[in-house]
Amino acid sequence: MDALSANLFEAIDAVLLADCRRASEEAHGKSDPYLDRVYVRAAIAAIEGIMTTRRAQVASVLQQTPAVADKFSATELKHLRDDKQWKYAGGLAQRVAMALNYYVRPFGGALRFDREDDEGWESFKKGIDVRNRITHPKRAGDLQLSQEDSHHVTAALLWTMAHVHLINSRIAELGGGSQEDLAGHHERMEAIKKDLAEHVYGPGAPGR
Repeated sequence: MDALSANLFEAIDAVLLADCRRASEEAHGKSDPYLDRVYVRAAIAAIEGIMTTRRAQVASVLQQTPAVADKFSATELKHLRDDKQWKYAGGLAQRVAMALNYYVRPFGGALRFDREDDEGWESFKKGIDVRNRITHPKRAGDLQLSQEDSHHVTAALLWTMAHVHLINSRIAELGGGSQEDLAGHHERMEAIKKDLAEHVYGPGAPGR
C-alpha cells in the first residue's frame, strides 16, 4: 500500500469517524428519535466508506500489478472490477466482510471475518439490520430506535474499526506498510473508539 493511498484512507476515515463522534455526542442523554437516526446513519456511512475505499485500493492494485489477479477467483475479480457486480454481490454486511477479506489478499495475507462462530460478526450483522430497518421502514415503529439498537450499531462500527487495524497490522508485517504510520493511525482510532463507546455505553466503557 503506497503512502498516498494510506494518507487518503486516513483522511476519509477521520472525517467519517468525526461525524460519528459528533452525532453520538449530540444524541447522548437525549430522548430524540431524530438524533438517534442521525447517529445510526453516520455510523453506517463510516462503515460503508471504509468498505468502499478498501475495495477501491484493491482494484487499483489490480490495475497496477496484473499478476495480483492470481490471488482472486474469477467471481472475486468481477466484484472488484465491476460496480454492478459488486452491488449485487450480497447484502451490506456480507460486502463489508468481502471487502476486508479482499483488502489483505494482494499482500499475501489470508483472513476471514464472516465466521458464524464469531460473536463480533453476529453483533455486526445486528447493527446492519438496524440500518436496514430505518432505511427501508415497513411501519412507523421501524423508525424508532432503542438503546439496544444503538448498542448494536456501535458494535458494528467498532467491529469494523478493530478489523481494519488487524488488517493494517498484517499488511505491515508482510512489508506493505510502515509500522510507525500504523502505530499513529492505531492510536487515533483507539481514541475515537473509546469516545464512541463511552457516549453509547457510558463512562468507563471499553472500546469494544
